[in-house]
Amino acid sequence: MEMVGGPDTKGELTEEYLTVPELCARIKFSRQSLYNLIHKRTFVLGKHFLKPTPKKILFKWSEIRSWMGETGGSEVTPKSQIRI
Repeated sequence: MEMVGGPDTKGELTEEYLTVPELCARIKFSRQSLYNLIHKRTFVLGKHFLKPTPKKILFKWSEIRSWMGETGGSEVTPKSQIRI
């Protein structure tokens, strides 16, 4: 886990960034599922994650929490929403 930014008014760090294994453990998604969400552009570079080096991905925890609130934490579309 990496914290970025200075202390805010309460003395807490402003942003928490997680590596792929840390985020997998926290939200119970497989590593491949995270890479699939990046590939499908569900997770947006600069909003949901950063790439400080070509091989390192850091996820912005506040944005991932927000995304999970919007989607319920599931990437599966309910059958009632599938159009044929």
